[in-house]
Amino acid sequence: MILNIRDDKSDVGQCAFEIINDVLLKSTEHNRTVTIGLSGGSMPHLLAPHLCSISEINWGLVHFFYCDERLVPLDSEDSNHHSYYELLFSKINIPSSNIHTVNTTLSLEDAAVDYQKQILSFFGTANGYPRFDLLLLGMGPDGHTCSLFPDHKLLYYEDFVVAPISDSPKPPPERVTLTIPVINKAAKVVFIVTGSDKAHALKVNCFLQLYYSLCMKFSIIYASFNRIFV
Repeated sequence: MILNIRDDKSDVGQCAFEIINDVLLKSTEHNRTVTIGLSGGSMPHLLAPHLCSISEINWGLVHFFYCDERLVPLDSEDSNHHSYYELLFSKINIPSSNIHTVNTTLSLEDAAVDYQKQILSFFGTANGYPRFDLLLLGMGPDGHTCSLFPDHKLLYYEDFVVAPISDSPKPPPERVTLTIPVINKAAKVVFIVTGSDKAHALKVNCFLQLYYSLCMKFSIIYASFNRIFV
């Protein structure tokens, strides 16, 4: 784990972008597909301006997935996809087929099954869990990442790539999420954590030996707070 405390949100966004840009440039240099998992919250606003400014990337090689999604229409203000479409995808030359969305018109269980099928169809099943090139994750004040909440049974799901949650403590209650084994399998994981209300949760997840915190063990964390670990 590498923990980087930065001065402010914009600095966090710039540092995270540099990692993303490095991953993207390598894909273009070697003419290979790259897979990136996106999270919601403030992340689209932090990263989209930087990503829109890139000119030398072949977006046809880049495939975006969602680390979690709320079961709302994709054009809803509550949808992670809506935020990224408005701030990023509508402004870059990326094929729509490279943006892998959750079918939120389905029931919760069916949406999770369908998204898992999408992911496994893309990555293949020969090596078990899919291996993303990069997952971009955030964290809530309670310590949750994706839609994996503290003390929730989903933390221990090991037979799923995508899992449904119907009782999210944070509204809306119905969501689908990648599971911890998938996070752990990724080639690179970057957490972007901003706001003093998240300092305690970051301390707990980083330094206490909890099963839930294992997804941070080999990750890079960029954070900014008004106060540190109170």
